[in-house]
Amino acid sequence: MTKIGPMPVRIGIEAYKYIEKPDNFGAEYGLRFYFSPVVPSPDFSKHALF
Repeated sequence: MTKIGPMPVRIGIEAYKYIEKPDNFGAEYGLRFYFSPVVPSPDFSKHALF
């Protein structure tokens, strides 16, 4: 987690290997990059409804 300007963001990389694949042409490895901005909860969700 880091900040870009005033906005906190989560940045990451995941790598994985498929144990099973559907046929001989399927992927054997996978790689995923993610970038998620972290936004604060709205005021209405901070209070219990009941």
